[in-house]
Amino acid sequence: MVRTLLTSTSPLAGAEVKKRTAQPLVGIERVAWTVKRWSQESDLSVPTVWEMIKRGQLPSVKIGGRRLIRISPGDYMDACAAAAAAAASAAE
Repeated sequence: MVRTLLTSTSPLAGAEVKKRTAQPLVGIERVAWTVKRWSQESDLSVPTVWEMIKRGQLPSVKIGGRRLIRISPGDYMDACAAAAAAAASAAE
């Protein structure tokens, strides 16, 4: 690993360093979410999301050391609402 030191004679000395932030991709649909991101978007806690994965309620895949969820929080909530409506109409 090469380290560069910024010295007073360096052309980068005194330069403002900007932190890169992730920009949303326009027109590209996300196909997988991390557990943390899914929990943030669904307003559920991370332990709750892990429990849902363990119960098989959320389809997920492990890639490397990361667990990725393959359904969007919105699609999951829509599927739950549709299942609840079907169960309610069947009970009538």
